[in-house]
Amino acid sequence: MKTAVKMRVKKIFFGAIIVMCTFLLVVISCVKDVNSTNEISYCGTPITSVFLAGQNYDAGLVLVGNDKKFLYVTYNTSNGWIIKKTHLYVGTETNFPKSASPELFPYKTDHGIGVTSYTYTIPLSILKTCVVISAHAEVEQIDADGKTIQSQTAWCSGVNCGDNGDSWAMKFGYCRQKCVGGGVVNPISDEEDENCYGISKTAWGAGDPYNENDSNDLATYSTYIPNTPLIIYAGEYEVGTLTFIEMDNATVKIIINLVGWGFQEVSEPIKIQGYNSNVPKINPSPGQFKTYKGTSLFITLPKYTYYGVHLSLREIIPCED
Repeated sequence: MKTAVKMRVKKIFFGAIIVMCTFLLVVISCVKDVNSTNEISYCGTPITSVFLAGQNYDAGLVLVGNDKKFLYVTYNTSNGWIIKKTHLYVGTETNFPKSASPELFPYKTDHGIGVTSYTYTIPLSILKTCVVISAHAEVEQIDADGKTIQSQTAWCSGVNCGDNGDSWAMKFGYCRQKCVGGGVVNPISDEEDENCYGISKTAWGAGDPYNENDSNDLATYSTYIPNTPLIIYAGEYEVGTLTFIEMDNATVKIIINLVGWGFQEVSEPIKIQGYNSNVPKINPSPGQFKTYKGTSLFITLPKYTYYGVHLSLREIIPCED
């Protein structure tokens, strides 16, 4: 595995314009559009994220997963919303448009009078192991008579990525899951990892500080709120999101999305401790967390009121030729 160590620098586009345009034409020509996911045999569990219209309206979900050959990104609307146009970015952090303008995204579809579900199918052969995804759409909410109530732009929830202070564009990360006899090993092993890495950081799910009296203590615990993505912070960096999904009255699934960051080379980069009360008021030792330790980005746990979610991460950077 290649490695690279350098200070965090501002990411820029690289390569000649002609090469980039040729690359995009090849990529777009390899993408298939399907309108059903019933026959997809996913490796592991697809991730889901809330599809927000106008920043405040729950318009449905976006589902992302892969099988042995393809990555699938599915838009599913609800609550009377229909999709008029979709714009999708799937690729590296380095090549993500700085402006986050959907018109610059490589995958676009006009859905005419509107649809409630749509899937993009992209060959894994043209993608890195871990990618950045930004899913945008133009949507309308209609009443029972088919009349338009309102029109909005919509984004799949994640980390804010627009360079304009007024923009609420969002993106999230996805790392390919490996198929093994119908199961999954997650993440891809180091031998198959095509990424290069820079600085290493510890990260925590957003929430309240364990030690309120120490401003230098970055350890935080998150309150359980279902279906609401929370930012994961590595110091001053926003590195992804975590989302609690209620499975039943006793269990919760935690979905972790990383954007531009991967795991450090440790055996248990994710450590979680659940609390119903008596959250410690001192800096905890993640090594002593007992609720979960491992590598999975999709974790089913007993339901608690609070969770301390700690991650050992390193920044994904462009590889040097």
